[in-house]
Amino acid sequence: MTSLPAGAASAGSQLASADLPEAPGKALVVRVCGKCHGIGTFVRTRMSAQQWQAEVDDMVARGAVATAAEIRAIVDYLAANLRYGML
Repeated sequence: MTSLPAGAASAGSQLASADLPEAPGKALVVRVCGKCHGIGTFVRTRMSAQQWQAEVDDMVARGAVATAAEIRAIVDYLAANLRYGML
């Protein structure tokens, strides 16, 4: 197994974050979601608000750390900016 150099995941998150739409909540998404897997894993994904809610709930169950208000803001950002019909 190959390990990544220290900071590699953060650098990847920062590069991919450029692909996320500029809108309120972007920095929060980058901070919370990018902490575990990087933004590139979902930046091109399109889902409904209900699907994003289920996805974020799953990530929280897996250990993502955010307040209830931050989780709502993350889901709102994803649902508004990474929804079906947007490319």
